[in-house]
Amino acid sequence: MFWSLFKGSLVLFTSALLAFGASKLVEMPGEVNFVFYDKEIRASLLAATITLLGFGVSFFILVKLVGFCTAILAFITGKDTAFSRYLKRSRISRGQKSLKNGLIALTEGDNKRSLLEANRAYRALDKSEITTLLCAQAAMSSGDIKLAEFYYKQLLGYKDSQLVALVGLIKIKISDGKNSTALKLAQKAALIKPGSIEVLQTLFKLQTNCDDWNGARRTLLAEKNTGNLSNDIMARREAVLLFAEARKLREMGQIEKALDKVREAIKKSPSLIPAVCMATELEFLSGKKTKASKIIISCWNLQPHPNLARAFSALEVSETPHERFKRFAPLFKNSTDCLTNNIIKAELYIGMEDFPSARRELKNLISERPNSKILILMAAIEKGSGASENIIRGWLTRAASAEREPEWFCGACANIGAWEPICPNCNSFDSYEWGSPLLRIQNS
Repeated sequence: MFWSLFKGSLVLFTSALLAFGASKLVEMPGEVNFVFYDKEIRASLLAATITLLGFGVSFFILVKLVGFCTAILAFITGKDTAFSRYLKRSRISRGQKSLKNGLIALTEGDNKRSLLEANRAYRALDKSEITTLLCAQAAMSSGDIKLAEFYYKQLLGYKDSQLVALVGLIKIKISDGKNSTALKLAQKAALIKPGSIEVLQTLFKLQTNCDDWNGARRTLLAEKNTGNLSNDIMARREAVLLFAEARKLREMGQIEKALDKVREAIKKSPSLIPAVCMATELEFLSGKKTKASKIIISCWNLQPHPNLARAFSALEVSETPHERFKRFAPLFKNSTDCLTNNIIKAELYIGMEDFPSARRELKNLISERPNSKILILMAAIEKGSGASENIIRGWLTRAASAEREPEWFCGACANIGAWEPICPNCNSFDSYEWGSPLLRIQNS
């Protein structure tokens, strides 16, 4: 309010001063004569003053007009002028505004608007790194893979943005199913920034999906050196990689090399059941039955498992049921897993036709946590004991609706199947667990 009062007072004072000056000029006697060649023009002092002021203003406008024309001519010829700098500042301002709007739209999930604003900023800011990156990310979010690839390839030309460009291209190649190309790009990215955990994890996943087990071990060691992996996780993953490599060597008929690899895998992770089962089989094929038995017993003491029982049973194919039960006795000596122990014992008792002993092994399991396997064994026990068909059918009916027996399933996607280093459904590494996928889903 004070400023408005001041401006009003200033206008009034100036107007009064001009009016006072004009009145003085009118009152003053005399006149001004202008002579042009033979012509003489007489004017009052007021008119002469106004004329001089008019000439001054006209001359000022003429000078500015000439300067403006000169600037336009310089602009047309490509010289750096105030006008060109003004246009450049205006273009940069518009580009920065579009860049800001594009980032906001991308964060809000408005992919269409983000791509539109990104393209405006890209043109206004002379295709800079940041605008090119925004265009690439906006194109990816919009699902325009080809456009995103175009922008990511442009980013390869900038030293500071090569890594982010490679990461973007890797994602595109993986989505297209071109894992071999993505693997080569990931290897380049790892050379640019060896300590990047994201790059190393992507490279590791691609190497395992491409069965490059040796390369995956090197990448795993590089990730370990960054401090991102604990010793236990490192040992487990390395054991899985060694087992996968051993299986590949076995398929190629190189039994000795496969045995060396699987032995190394067991040293790193003694409870890796698939590796233990393979080692048992390979040791048996090499004529080392006693060593194969020791491997099974050692692992059983850590983690009893039906697969170990089957591998242990396969070491002797011509023994009687009583001989088999006697040979299995060391497995049950130090184990505390009642469920697996009792089920295996019950199966052995059924094989010996000792049905009362088999029933005692399953008695507590039926009341605590019965599954289809236990109930089917009870049906077999009842049948061996001479029970009626109604009793046997009752156990089988319960088994049909009971919880399924434990099995291997992928913890990432719940795919059920034999244990694999890489899940064939979701390509997750070392994701198979032993148990019930239904219970896992309910608990999560």
